[in-house]
Amino acid sequence: RINDDGEGDSSSSWRRDNQDHIIATSQMSTLKRVKLINDPVHGHYELDEYLVNVIDTEHFQRLRDIIQLGASYFVFLGATHRRFEHSLGTSHLAKEMLKHLYEQQGEE
Repeated sequence: RINDDGEGDSSSSWRRDNQDHIIATSQMSTLKRVKLINDPVHGHYELDEYLVNVIDTEHFQRLRDIIQLGASYFVFLGATHRRFEHSLGTSHLAKEMLKHLYEQQGEE
């Protein structure tokens, strides 16, 4: 839980920083910066700190200006899918795939 002042109580392990990032506190008192994404296709998912660091680079932010669907945007005005959003969803699916492979590896 997050208190009114933005800080978690003593039983909480979550708080928000001044950039509206969610900060998780582990049992060893280390901070881990994560982002929560609300995707219309994949729902809510969490991006780890190393992905947030990549997303915050200038090169990755330039993907916001590239339209994924090309010229079909001019025909279907509701098609507003961009490379930035596509890359976030792809990173989520890659993480889920690797997690599934890791879990299945021990069963064989």
